[in-house]
Amino acid sequence: MRNSITVCNHDPIDLRKKFGHRWQVSLDAAAFGRWSDPWLFQIDCRNGHLFPVGGDLLGAATNSPGTVVRRLKAIPRVVLVCDGCDGANVEFPVAVLKQVARVMRPKSKRKLSALHLEKLQAGRIAKKAYCQTAVGLAGSPSRSDS
Repeated sequence: MRNSITVCNHDPIDLRKKFGHRWQVSLDAAAFGRWSDPWLFQIDCRNGHLFPVGGDLLGAATNSPGTVVRRLKAIPRVVLVCDGCDGANVEFPVAVLKQVARVMRPKSKRKLSALHLEKLQAGRIAKKAYCQTAVGLAGSPSRSDS
C-alpha cells in the first residue's frame, strides 16, 4: 500500500481582498512578513481561525475541542480533516462560509463613523499646531521649533 498526498495546485482565495473589508485578516505565524503570498493569510476568529485551502475551499482550525467542533461537524459540506485533543481542522466550500462564520465568530474590522473620524482629524490638527508652537519644560525651544 502506498500513502498518497493530495497536492492542491489551485490558487487560493485571497482572504485580504475578498473578506478584508469585513473581518480582520492577519498573517500566519510562519509567514515572516510575506504579505504577497495569499496562502499565508488567515482570518482571526474568537474560536480559532480560518485559512485558505485551495480553489474555492477554506479551512477552519479551532482553539479547543468540544462544542465548537460538534457545531462545525453538524454543518452540511463541512469535512473533518484532523481531530485532536486541542481542537480540530475542517475544510468547507465558500458557499457555507456564512454558517461556519456563525460558529467560528470572525473578528470584525473596526469601522469609524464619519463624526468620530472628523473628531480624530481635528485632534491631530490641534496637536500638530500645539507641537509647532510649544515651548519645552525648561523654557528652551522644543525639537519641533528648531
